[in-house]
Formats: sequence, C-alpha cells, structure tokens
Amino acid sequence: MASGAHGAPLAIEDQYYHFLAGAARAASLASALDVGLERLLADRGALTADEIAAALALDRHRTRKWLEVLNKTGLVTTLRDATGARYAPSGLLLAIAAPEGSARYFYREFLRYWRIATAYDLPAILRGAPVPYPVRYPPADTADTALLHDWMRSGAIITLEAIQRHVDFAPVRRVLDVGGGDATMACELAQKWRDLHLTVFNVPQAAELARANVATLALSQQVEVVVGDFRVDALPAGFDLVMYSRVLADWPPELCRELIAKAHHALVPGGRILISEPFADQNPDLAIAWEHSYLPYDDFGAGCYKPVAAYEQMLAAAGFAEIRSYPREESIHGVLVARKAP
Repeated sequence: MASGAHGAPLAIEDQYYHFLAGAARAASLASALDVGLERLLADRGALTADEIAAALALDRHRTRKWLEVLNKTGLVTTLRDATGARYAPSGLLLAIAAPEGSARYFYREFLRYWRIATAYDLPAILRGAPVPYPVRYPPADTADTALLHDWMRSGAIITLEAIQRHVDFAPVRRVLDVGGGDATMACELAQKWRDLHLTVFNVPQAAELARANVATLALSQQVEVVVGDFRVDALPAGFDLVMYSRVLADWPPELCRELIAKAHHALVPGGRILISEPFADQNPDLAIAWEHSYLPYDDFGAGCYKPVAAYEQMLAAAGFAEIRSYPREESIHGVLVARKAP
C-alpha cells in the first residue's frame, strides 16, 4: 500500500485531510454569509477579487486567497478571460441569497443553530459540563415554539410534494398527522382533497398555532387538532393513514419503535403508515451535521438519523406488511409506506 507524506498509508492520509477539509468547507460557507458575499454576487453577478474586496470592505490580499479556497470548495466558480479572473456564485449561494423560498431561511437558521452547538467545548460537554443555552423538547416558551415551527413550515410543502409523488390520498378518508406542527401540511391536503378529514396531534403550544392556521383558512370542518405528547400519550384511533413527517428523525430507535407500534394501534385493519424524512443512508452528510449538532442537547437521543433498513425492521416487528420504500428524488426526503394486516 502506498504511503503518504508522513509514512501512514495513503488512504489514512487522505481520510485525515478529508476531515479537516470538512471543517474548512463549513468555515468557508459561514464566512461567505457573514460578509454578505452571496447577496453581492446575486445582485451584481461575477466580480473580480478586487471588486469583491472593495464592495465588502475586505483586505485585498486576503480576499484573493479566500476566494481561491471558496473556488476549491465549490462555493464560487472562477470565470477566466483576457481581463483575468472573475468569481460567480454557486447554486448554493444563490439559493441562500434568494429573497423568497425556504432555502434562504432554513439554511441560515440551521447554520446559526449549528454554529452555537459546535462552539461549545465538546470534551467538557462530554464530561458533563452544563449547556448555557439548551434546546428543549417540547419548547419551553412561546418564542421557541414559534421558531421551531418556522423551521418546520419552511420545508413543509417540499416534504409534502415528496409524499404525494408516491401516496394517493384520493381513497383515504381519515388521516392522523402525528407531530403535525402548525397544520401547514394538513391544511394543504385538506384544500386539495375535500373528502379528507385530518387530525393533527401535537403538544399544547404547537396545537395553538395549528388551530389558528386552521381557523384562518376556514378548514375546521376538515382539520381537527388534538393535544397530546406522542412520546408518552396514546394516539387517537380509527384512521386509514397515520403520517410521521419529519418526526422520527429527531428521536432514537427505541422511541421510534414505540411510535411505530402506536401507529399500528391507531390504524383500522388495512390502514397504512407513512414515514417521510431524510434517511441516513440517502443523506449521509446531512445525518452527520444534524447528529453532531444534537450532541450538547440532552433532550435528543443517539442515532436519530436512521437508514431505511432500520425502519423496515421496525415496521415488520410491529406487524406491518407490504413495506415499500421510495428513495429521495427532488428533495432530501424519502418515503416509506406499509400496511396493517386486514
């Protein structure tokens, strides 16, 4: 086996720099947003290093070096012609700069949260040091509840589009949306399928947001909101479809097994369970980023992001059959559907 510069096998040396490059990529992305590079390039298009330095009040020499790093990470693209090099924004920077759409809000908000989590002294946290700003579930106050559901709302329709590519709601009459946030998805489904009755099951503060959303859209005849904590409470019963959308990825396998079993009890014979979320084997980098961000926060367990096979095993153990997996396509969300025996 070939050796690297320091005598270690070349594969080991590559792996070492792969880890450090990951940290460099994260720092590069954060720095680009901190100085406003994404907005500048979205507004003005490709610019030279000197034009970028002047517009953002940066040091010219350091800016040239920084842009070369951004080019290597793929955050910018270098365009060269007779006049020299200009730097154009990547698709990621343009998405974050866009004034509308979920990407700008979600990416910025997750980066804020991720930077707080990674700024802690991790060895001290592992030894039991207190966390100054813990993330709690359920959220401890109204502001935290609103922030959580702003996050959830920002990607709700994208998730729903992934679900509807594989699930036909036309024959369904009663849906239980467990942890259904502020009822954004339930209301969207109710407006599309007028014979559909949906129950959103969530903790009290989230239920208040859901009821307000339902009232605003005049959907109270189709969408009901029931208060409960799915971690400890039984689910209401008698449903054709139980939906866990972007819920199970926040919880460890032992709780997910309980929640899948609860869904089995909540379904009528022949009813189906639907799981939609980013699966670990289809989104390995996403899983690492989120699991790492959970480390300081004790309300989250270990192994929250799970591969499809783990869910298939849980579903079979709970008594579900006809388990079908639909890999992610247009978004990060895959879909699993299984049926309770008639």
